[in-house]
Amino acid sequence: MRNVLKRTDKYFWFATAIIAAGCAVRLFALGSIPCGLNQDEAFAGYNAWALLHYGVDSSGYHNPVYFTAWGSGMNALESYLMIPFVALFGTGTAVLRLPQALMACLSLICVYDLGKHISGRRFALCAVAVLATSPWHIMMARWALESNLSPAFLLLGLCFFMRGLSRGRWLYACAAAYGFSLYTYATIWPIVPILVLAQAAYALWMKKLRLRNLIGPALVLFLLALPLLWFLGVQMGYLPEIRTAFFSIPKMPEFRGSEISFSHLFHNWKTALSILVHQGDGLTWNSFPPFGLYFPFWFVPFFIGLGAACFRFIRATRAGQFSFLAFPLFNLLAGILLCGMIEVNVNRMNAIHIPILLLIAYGLYLLCQKFSTWAKASIVLLYGIFFALFSVQYFSVYNTTISTDFREGLRQSVVYAQTVREDAPLHISQDAYFSQVLLFAQVAPQEFSLSDPYHFSDISIGPAKDAPAGAVYVGPLWEVAEYANQGYAVTPFAQWGVAVPPAE
Repeated sequence: MRNVLKRTDKYFWFATAIIAAGCAVRLFALGSIPCGLNQDEAFAGYNAWALLHYGVDSSGYHNPVYFTAWGSGMNALESYLMIPFVALFGTGTAVLRLPQALMACLSLICVYDLGKHISGRRFALCAVAVLATSPWHIMMARWALESNLSPAFLLLGLCFFMRGLSRGRWLYACAAAYGFSLYTYATIWPIVPILVLAQAAYALWMKKLRLRNLIGPALVLFLLALPLLWFLGVQMGYLPEIRTAFFSIPKMPEFRGSEISFSHLFHNWKTALSILVHQGDGLTWNSFPPFGLYFPFWFVPFFIGLGAACFRFIRATRAGQFSFLAFPLFNLLAGILLCGMIEVNVNRMNAIHIPILLLIAYGLYLLCQKFSTWAKASIVLLYGIFFALFSVQYFSVYNTTISTDFREGLRQSVVYAQTVREDAPLHISQDAYFSQVLLFAQVAPQEFSLSDPYHFSDISIGPAKDAPAGAVYVGPLWEVAEYANQGYAVTPFAQWGVAVPPAE
């Protein structure tokens, strides 16, 4: 009977409707909007395909904890999550994007659950509505940049931690989520232990947990982090790399450890602040003007929510009372710390966005408490209008913005060229990334080498003038059009095309 009452509760149905709408906007036309494929999601997809069919990544490592990829490394979890989908459905664009999109959909459920713990079901509705309509979260969900998995796993960790305060077994799920988050984005490695320790210390101080409750979950987290600790030892020269038939910890040709430091702290914070103020970093895949990351009016509810959360947290602490508001504040501070340690753009500072959105939602929740019904309706209407305008624009004209960056038509051009070239060599414009060619041409890992990533078997990448005699050429339309004057048969695919030499 209790479950039936829950399901007939208006909050349940409002939340279900918001989550369903949020999932729809994250999954609809996933393979065609954004059009084309980014070079990073192509490499993640290629490694998933290579591991599935050959048991090794692009550099020949069996099940590595971190991919060599570009030479400086690439986070691995995205590719491992892709493997079941690739096995079932192939390497289509929508298939490669499914893990990211599904984790974003799961994030909506997590935020609602989180909101109930923080301040009840009304706030939970505000929180899930703000996340569901956030342009940043929608755009992030719809392409498979491996580092953009980290907000979802950090959110899962926080959600499970809050549940673990009342039911200890959830702490194991929390440890697993934080442990797996380390495989989503190397940049968050410094802040995950800080975040976990801060949350655990606060819960212990407020007597919400006992130390013995944390021993088992801490062991789970340590075991999950151990391969990456070994990985760091390998890169620093303290430990040998591990190569086995089942598991690998590779040595990177280049190690980017110096990218994380405190040497440019204030410069990086200034850049991060500029991105937040201007609601974008100028990269077409991270924001869509004029809607920005969280809509142009975000700062009003954010500062209201931040101020109120800080005030209530401090007041509760002075009174010796526990406050769930501590946790979004801890996550915000961790995000701010991360922004100071790296050269930021929107996706590199992705740990800060969920805490900001939670505080925006808290500000809106407080405003709705203070205002009349008409004022509440106006706030809902404002968000609804901006969400509708963003959705209409994103699903109609955004592809004209992103098509060049994501090489629209390159996949179709490479696939077509492979079917018509017979024994002729294939030469591809230097405007293509080798990761895209590896995926689209399905080059075996054994044929690829980082020492010369622009030649594999009889496929080469480079300027048009370097094309071998009699080669089938793939390039942007303006390049391919020049081959038509030489008697080549030209077939266009969106912004790319294929030039086939005349028969001798």
